[in-house]
Formats: sequence, structure tokens, C-alpha cells
Amino acid sequence: MDLLKDAIAKVDNKMLDEMQQGQSIKINKRFELYSYYNDTDEEDWEYFVLRDYGITDDPTYWEEGFVVQYGANDKAMFTDVYGYDNDEDFSY
Repeated sequence: MDLLKDAIAKVDNKMLDEMQQGQSIKINKRFELYSYYNDTDEEDWEYFVLRDYGITDDPTYWEEGFVVQYGANDKAMFTDVYGYDNDEDFSY
């Protein structure tokens, strides 16, 4: 199973709307969705990332592999920030 495709299929705009600040949702055995939020007087921002726990063999280590944004037709948009190779193996 391609765990990245699985994660992308599960995340939608409704899921992003329902997330609380600092909340993380385990999507599958490799990916987790995390919500960053700041509502200070100086700034008000919110963004989401897809954390990848499959970068190393250490189960506590993760990288923020994708920025997740609201997209059209209730689909979330994913932007690769890690720089995955085109032949990256997402089956584990």
C-alpha cells in the first residue's frame, strides 16, 4: 500500500476545519496531520503539516514532509517541502 496516497485520500477540508490548535491526528502508520496555530495580538495564522515518521528507523523522529492547505471541492492541497525523490517508496 502506498501510505502517502492513503494519507492524501483521508485528509480533506472538513478535517482541517475540525482540528484544534496543536492537535495531531495519526493518519496511518507513517503519516500524521498536525495543526500549527498562533492568535497573538501581533499575528493570526494557522497552518497544517503532514509529518512523516518513515524518514529513519527511529520511530520518534519525524520530518514535516508536506504543507497542507485548503483546496477546491473539499480536497486538501499538499505541497512537498521535504524534497522527496520521484521514486520514493511510501509502502512502509
